[in-house]
Amino acid sequence: MQVYLVGGAVRDALLGLPIKERDWVVVGGTAQAMLKQGYQQVGKDFPVFLHPKSKEEYALARTERKTGHGYDGFVVHAEASVTLEEDLRRRDLTINAIAKDQDGKIIDFFGGVNDLHNKVLRHVSEAFVEDPLRLVRLCRFQARFTDFTIHASTQALCCAIVQKGEVDYLTPERVWLEWQKVFSSPAPEQFIACLQQFGAWSVLMPGFDQVELDMQYIKQARQCMQDQRLFCVLGWYLHPVQRKKQLQALRLPKALMELAVMTQSIALAYGEKKITLSAEALLRQLQQWDVFRRYERFAQACEIVQAVLGVGSILQHMLTAAEQLAVIKPDLGDGRLSGEAIAQNLQQRRLQALADLMEKWKI
Repeated sequence: MQVYLVGGAVRDALLGLPIKERDWVVVGGTAQAMLKQGYQQVGKDFPVFLHPKSKEEYALARTERKTGHGYDGFVVHAEASVTLEEDLRRRDLTINAIAKDQDGKIIDFFGGVNDLHNKVLRHVSEAFVEDPLRLVRLCRFQARFTDFTIHASTQALCCAIVQKGEVDYLTPERVWLEWQKVFSSPAPEQFIACLQQFGAWSVLMPGFDQVELDMQYIKQARQCMQDQRLFCVLGWYLHPVQRKKQLQALRLPKALMELAVMTQSIALAYGEKKITLSAEALLRQLQQWDVFRRYERFAQACEIVQAVLGVGSILQHMLTAAEQLAVIKPDLGDGRLSGEAIAQNLQQRRLQALADLMEKWKI
């Protein structure tokens, strides 16, 4: 058996970037041989194994045959006879199809090293069109390597993928995995621009039709954060009911979904940089946002709105109010209050405290 380092680790090393994880391909090996050496197989239909000590992934060299639509429409062929070149040929981009042998020699069948030098994102083979996820990955790489350009022939293949309807078969869960990697990119707004260029944005994010605004908000927010909270700034221009329905279809994590809904609500309520509510109405609004039990979520939402709209002083007032009102306890007096009376007493105490704070704010 021969073992080669492949993919992102080789690419990033050649670019002088930190290596986050290493993937290996095994040529001339079998599942039985891998198991005998103590490797742990991680999937029945996918010949990938975990090293017994490092836990890094070692995949048997394989080829794929298109049998259906989408990301999963393939039959995998992994045998000892599959060569390294055959394995690398099935990969998406030339810069991801470079290998290094155990002596440190670079093996480059498809011109990936030259494309790195020329800062070009280019497909390895015409098989690129068989997997619509490659289009999404390409857009992610464009957001990461902002000074690279996409080869014209690769652009044409991406447009063909969309025109054939292949993007329709991508599952929300698989696309979300790509989004998670985009958030830490230098320019996540370029991910949106790239998908839009190929006509895939409207397929993956139906209803989010003010692309320039989405890109602008993402670009502003990433100055303060580089994680999944960036997703919360998308679609503020939509009606809240419509936006929530669209976000639910994307099957986001529950906590992020709740944060996205609250963020838009705060942005709509205080995007004009003024508070016109009475103390009663503002307290009711805070309670609707459940800020006394979920203060941390409220604080995150305010941070996101501040990053985009810059309404710092107003939202800081509200954060202070939420924090102070949350610790107020009802006045039980002689202990005879119970049930509804306790709730009413707590409400009155919070209302008075909020009115006093608003007086200090000169609102």
